[in-house]
Amino acid sequence: MTIRVAAMNLLARREYSMKELVSRLVNKFPKEEVMETLEQLKNENLQSDLRYAEMRVRVRSKAGYGSLFIENELVSAGLDAELVSSVIRSSDLDWVHLAAIQKQKKVFKDDAHLRRYLYRKGFENSVIQKVIKGE
Repeated sequence: MTIRVAAMNLLARREYSMKELVSRLVNKFPKEEVMETLEQLKNENLQSDLRYAEMRVRVRSKAGYGSLFIENELVSAGLDAELVSSVIRSSDLDWVHLAAIQKQKKVFKDDAHLRRYLYRKGFENSVIQKVIKGE
């Protein structure tokens, strides 16, 4: 199996970041050849960190996570911070609504308990304030 076929098999299932593909393929193939092949796939738009970031923002937000959590997760996964920030800003997600949904899923003793919970889920302070105030 060639590097290109192995990479295409992975990409056929879901989007991968460049870093994820490299880490999966260097175990089986020489790193220089992997990097060269992945650059070709990137130039052919078969691999895209932008598409990967958009997919992860969509999936993680549906799972109840806020923008700060998602941003931190993607940057720590090796994506460019500017790219991640622009994808999150350009998403049409209503973070206040998503946080309000999280509020409805649990019973909270008080506002401080709710604030800590939403903060752990990665919601911004301004979003948390709006949820607490009921806006």
